Amino acid sequence: MANSLYGETRLNESLEMARRSKSIAPDIKHWCSHIKIVSEYGGLIGQMGLPTMNHVSCPQADGGSAMNLEWVAHDFIIANCQDCQFHTETFPKNFGRRTLEEYKKYVDKLNQDREEEQKIIENVRTKIKGKISNRFKFSKTTEISILKLVDKLSDNQNQLKIAQSIKESSRLKPAFFNSLSLDYLVLFFDMEDISHDIADSVVNVILADPTKLSDFTKSRILDSFAKGQNLNTIVRLAQYLNLKQEEELAFVTLLINNYFKENFTRQDDPFENFSPFIIKYFQDYSSRQQENFKTVVCNSLKDEDAGIRKNTCLILYQLYILDKTIAIPFLENMILTYNIVEEEDSRGGSDWTVSRTLIRFCYTDIDLVLNTISSKFNTLSTGAKVQILKFYDNFLETDDLRESFPVQSSVLIDKIIGFAASNEIKDDFENPFSILRNLTGSYPTKFSDKFKVFLGFLIAALKEKNTFNWNKNNLNSITTTFNPLIGLNVYDIMDLETKISTKLNNVKDILVNLVPVDETSNFAEIITIIRNLDSKKTEDVDVKIYLISVIRSSIKSNISLVQILPDTYNWLLDINALPVRMEALKLLAVLLKNHFAIIPQTIFDLLLLLIKDDDIVIRKFAIDAYGQILVKKPSSIPKEVTDYLLDQYDSRYVGISHSMSNLTYPLLNMLPVEEHKKLYRKVIMMLANHYSQKDKNNEFCQKILKQAIFLNRKVNSENFIPYEKNIVANYLLPDCSDLDFYKAENSIRLLNDLRRNNDDLNDLWLASALTFIYKYPPRRHEMVISNSFRKKFYSEMYYLKRSDIAKESEAIMEYLKNHLEEIDLYDYDVINVLNIFGYFCLHSAVLNLCNCIIENVQKVPSKDYLFRIINDHKFLSELALAGKDHF
Repeated sequence: MANSLYGETRLNESLEMARRSKSIAPDIKHWCSHIKIVSEYGGLIGQMGLPTMNHVSCPQADGGSAMNLEWVAHDFIIANCQDCQFHTETFPKNFGRRTLEEYKKYVDKLNQDREEEQKIIENVRTKIKGKISNRFKFSKTTEISILKLVDKLSDNQNQLKIAQSIKESSRLKPAFFNSLSLDYLVLFFDMEDISHDIADSVVNVILADPTKLSDFTKSRILDSFAKGQNLNTIVRLAQYLNLKQEEELAFVTLLINNYFKENFTRQDDPFENFSPFIIKYFQDYSSRQQENFKTVVCNSLKDEDAGIRKNTCLILYQLYILDKTIAIPFLENMILTYNIVEEEDSRGGSDWTVSRTLIRFCYTDIDLVLNTISSKFNTLSTGAKVQILKFYDNFLETDDLRESFPVQSSVLIDKIIGFAASNEIKDDFENPFSILRNLTGSYPTKFSDKFKVFLGFLIAALKEKNTFNWNKNNLNSITTTFNPLIGLNVYDIMDLETKISTKLNNVKDILVNLVPVDETSNFAEIITIIRNLDSKKTEDVDVKIYLISVIRSSIKSNISLVQILPDTYNWLLDINALPVRMEALKLLAVLLKNHFAIIPQTIFDLLLLLIKDDDIVIRKFAIDAYGQILVKKPSSIPKEVTDYLLDQYDSRYVGISHSMSNLTYPLLNMLPVEEHKKLYRKVIMMLANHYSQKDKNNEFCQKILKQAIFLNRKVNSENFIPYEKNIVANYLLPDCSDLDFYKAENSIRLLNDLRRNNDDLNDLWLASALTFIYKYPPRRHEMVISNSFRKKFYSEMYYLKRSDIAKESEAIMEYLKNHLEEIDLYDYDVINVLNIFGYFCLHSAVLNLCNCIIENVQKVPSKDYLFRIINDHKFLSELALAGKDHF
């Protein structure tokens, strides 16, 4: 089904799980006063006051973590609380009692089953031994040999080799096996290593002489079917099981349910016929019991379990290969499975399997498949229609189908375009416009005659955007027309705005993909439309800027520049529409970058004027475009222009600052050496201006900071270290303690990169990294804590100097001592700190920390691993200090 529906289902399931976890927490705590539940709250669910992660533990044992508290507590209590001498119940009706009672029932049932099985084994062995001893004179020597051979299976050694010998014997001489030997063999059906060989042996014997099938063997065969074991092997015995009609119906259902189990290691192709005997049985059953076969297949295609629907499609595909008249009647039923909401819609899911099966049917009955889909389309749900859209996409993405059936391919393209026009199929991840964008990107020639259609889509999408904006701007106004946004919350309105924007971008990308198919004609079409638009009309301006954007993104060669350049000049001077001038400057930047050699001098001259335009935005985009001239032809830049550009570093406008930061390195390359210090001072001033802003752009500030440090090393090559440390201390260091986790972490990472080239920054980085670690305690739900920021920072400490670590050793130990009560949560920090102290031979600090933990932390089984590490470090440090004193 559609991903949006899947996402909604998953959210509801997560909410229900979180509510359940929160509700049972008190019941779990009633089980024991020592039990400890640590919950974490994250994301949308956490904001609702519901836990997203739960960890269960006690002083005697450490547990696991999961969102589902019930599962974690269940496993923890069974694993650790039975016969615990420290157990203290706080209330008799609790989760733990119920859990252990249910577990005891399960264990008792399991033991009972084992006892019954053991009795059967002993009875069979008794019969075998009795047959060997008492009937030796009367039994055939060959039967006795087989009985002795199968009896060896009770020995765990060489079971596989014995099973293979039995299989070979059953193939060559099945007559030597009697019913007693079969009774014994079926006891080993559940042993995975030899199960297949045993099944083959039993089948070989019974096929040779069906009278040897005892009731006991028959029951074991049916059990094997229910477990889904060796189905393709023992299905050959189905005709000898004497199943009633209702029993065979259930038997067929079992076969479907267990037909394919995906092997994630081998990644089996589900469409391979790996069970030929099962398929042969279905072929026979469909001819013997047509109505029953139809019933069971139809029911399976409607089953809530996606795996069963998937298996049914795979079976129908194999039957289709043998006799397509068997599978074709179920074509409509297969299509209707799209109506069922599916939790998994990627490779291997039911919807995926249906689509791939229909694709295979298309090779021989393409018109039948497509016509059937068309006839059922209007009866499908919205999510199912999304799957049909995906099927059409898959069809067109399949090279041999697309090229072998051009007429049908064109029909499907028209259908997808029709879906886009009708706005009938809506989904957050899959929609006609996103699919058309991908298809036009891969196979643009297939859409060569659709260019004007998509131009129409662009204009329609812009009208939709303008209508939305009008409705949004007039939400609080009294209007004579109905406003569809009234009654929607802010998130719904934002969602609508995002979808309209996405549609516009998709249509623009489609046009960009199609322009190169016929550049001359398509550019001429765009230019004609633009020339007929009036810049005084807002709606026309929107169309203009999007069409200019299409030109900008699709120019690949010089072919169409003759058409574009005169109009580009006019767009740059369009005094009626500032957005058109801005878009034209963006276009000019691309032309200067990719087609510099054929740009006329008139445009260069115009650009010299535009970089000094009164409008800040125009000036910003003009500077961006002029930057290409700095790169391509720096010798043509007069000194008064470079002086003017240097003065722009002082601008307080953010847009101008961004543009100038992009010109820093080109300016450095073209300026004489004596001007480098001036550029350095300009960059430092710009850095100071932007770092002082309340709502500064951290990414941009770091970009300027890197430029300042680079220029510092360039102009102060002999004495750059103190200046660099001053820059870092004033501008980067405050960001390392930012309240925003990601901003602070990113700043510390940048500081670390700088530290690698300047040892004098070691102390600043270490203090920042430790402060960051102290601020954010470890999270229990990190299954591999080594992947967290803690490991990255601890690992980097090995590259510092011993003196740097020694300066911070007291603060580090104080931090850990403050968390001794939660030592099981901070064990990763303790181990890393001990390793670092040991690496730098800070043995006194190691002993101090080890003794503190030993004296203040209770030694319980769950902390044995930690105390082993602590004792090892203590021993080595005492040894090292003793040696030092000795010498």
